[in-house]
Amino acid sequence: EPLPGIRVVIKQLSPFLAHSYSEASLPCGTLLVEVTNTDPLMEAEVSVMFSFQNGTDIATSSKINAAVKSNTCVAVGADDQRLHRPFEASDGSVTGILMQSAVHNIPGTDHIPSSGSKCFAAQGETSFAIATSPSLLSAAAPCKTRASSCSRFVSARASDRNRFFSCASPSSATAADRDKGSEASASRLWRLFVAHGDIAEVLQHDKVVGEDAAGTAQAAAVCLRKTLRPLQRELFPFALAWATPIVRFGGGDCFRRYFTRFFGHSGDSSAAIAAYALHNAADWDGRISAWHSETLSLLPVSDNSSTAGTDSSGGYYRHQLFNELYFLVDGGTIWTDTSAGLDNPWQESRLAEKLIDIAGGDRGSQLSVSLSELQQLRVRMLQHDEFCQRADGGDQSAVGQFMYLEGHEYLMYNTYDVHFYASFALLMLWPQLELSLQKDFALAVCLEDRSIRRMMGEGALRPRKVAGSVPHDLGSPTEAPWRKTNAYNFQDVSNWKDLGPKFVLQIYRDLTYLKHQRLGKGAINTDRFLQMTYPILLEVMHNTAKFDCDDDGMIENSGFPDQTYDIWTAKGVHAYCGGLWISACNATCSLATQMGDGATVDRYRDLAGRAQRVYVSSLWNGRYLDYDSSSSKHHDSVMADMLAGHWYARACGLPALLPPRQVL
Repeated sequence: EPLPGIRVVIKQLSPFLAHSYSEASLPCGTLLVEVTNTDPLMEAEVSVMFSFQNGTDIATSSKINAAVKSNTCVAVGADDQRLHRPFEASDGSVTGILMQSAVHNIPGTDHIPSSGSKCFAAQGETSFAIATSPSLLSAAAPCKTRASSCSRFVSARASDRNRFFSCASPSSATAADRDKGSEASASRLWRLFVAHGDIAEVLQHDKVVGEDAAGTAQAAAVCLRKTLRPLQRELFPFALAWATPIVRFGGGDCFRRYFTRFFGHSGDSSAAIAAYALHNAADWDGRISAWHSETLSLLPVSDNSSTAGTDSSGGYYRHQLFNELYFLVDGGTIWTDTSAGLDNPWQESRLAEKLIDIAGGDRGSQLSVSLSELQQLRVRMLQHDEFCQRADGGDQSAVGQFMYLEGHEYLMYNTYDVHFYASFALLMLWPQLELSLQKDFALAVCLEDRSIRRMMGEGALRPRKVAGSVPHDLGSPTEAPWRKTNAYNFQDVSNWKDLGPKFVLQIYRDLTYLKHQRLGKGAINTDRFLQMTYPILLEVMHNTAKFDCDDDGMIENSGFPDQTYDIWTAKGVHAYCGGLWISACNATCSLATQMGDGATVDRYRDLAGRAQRVYVSSLWNGRYLDYDSSSSKHHDSVMADMLAGHWYARACGLPALLPPRQVL
């Protein structure tokens, strides 16, 4: 409660919508500020301001650099008005500021080709938009409301040594000068907001001086003021959108992001996206709440009457289920409108073209976003979702390609031994993206890159990618994802024992899950997906079987860290890799049955049976499974993940590796 009688609750909302292949791709979020006047007798006038810093843009930067060199003053006002422009929805329901942040001259990208294709028309443009609505999401009995905005103010200075806004040099500026026009405009904006509850334009003729100029950053703000009756509760909605329509990788490849299919390739599309977000925030909120409730209803309920209706984990599991999904959005995520690393045919609708025309109009005037076109666009997006739910599994012409980093410090896309665990979430929420990702790995199995690299772990020289092996990852943002796989260079992954079985198990798991699920009005057709991946899957299993050194049906590890735990050595039969291999043999047998491939059924049924007998006889010590069958002093250690193969088998309905009495 910021003041007596006023209670504030802020809800952040983004279109993280399960089974959405349109709205879920939108780069935006909303802040729904719920304010309650708890006083039973008196009205309360409440103002909420939302500001966002754009930073130092290219046009202003060139002026600032010249000013730094000559130690002269430079205006950051009228000439750069085109960089920040107000916009409104055509019916007045949304008002906001579009902030361009052009990045045409990125160092190191001079070699990127300028294609004649439409998708490169706005190459390099980036924009942000903030917006609010004086009428949307209001109570049934609306209150007195006023929206105001400030399209530009200076939000950051290079140092605190000087007030660098001045009519002359900092040393000669008088106190009167500073009071009159030299004070940082952010401070003036704040004083205006506190005094009147509204904001207005504050940056008109400020000047930037000398070397401090290089640190200037500009921002914009929108404000909503409402008069709340006694005990009234009101929402103050705000939206933030950002549009960088073209993805650029270090190797020179450029691709359209998936949201451009709906909002076009213009860097100015963030204004339309912000307006769309405000108009659909209530619907998103309801759909997300319904999804959460449905999921929570499946959890075990606590027997404790004091926690009736809550899951037995006391909330921990709920936190893991929902909050930890953030990494699918914020994990260096890239969702492109491509197939097999090539742009899909341009499918921008006439509606998107109209939005681009509006956003790209006279840069000196206020923009107008057509509400009717946004409504038509929403209908088209929902129809697209229905189409995707009935499309062939992993059809990249429909759903594009999806990548996320292993971590912000490990710059590798779709690290496969990690995705083995994380993929359950993607499969359950966006199954078409999961199948699209698996298609990418199937294609990558066939790639070969004989360039030699020195492995950081053991110092050996090894080829980057061996044909027929499952890659560790699909590449790095600093190179050329999809084309140059295996950015990882710590160990030689072509000799890892777990990647092949993990590929087979994930394919089988995905197909088994989707066979029993129906999404929307139709079911994903996985027949072509199986036909495409099956021969590649057999090649992977054939190559993995070569690690069986004594022809007993069980693969052996080679005495170096040849699996995901890449500083742990294993030799001989390994509890972790051996279990994955047995389950992969059983999965291959099941898939071969579906394909009518009797010879493969017989081969892998025999391998699975022989491997399981070796697995138990080599590792079971009467109490638990040893780590491996070597004579090392650590051979009888307990590895927390040693039964990953057993877990995956049980999750997919495959035969268990061990009887229940031997597994906790």
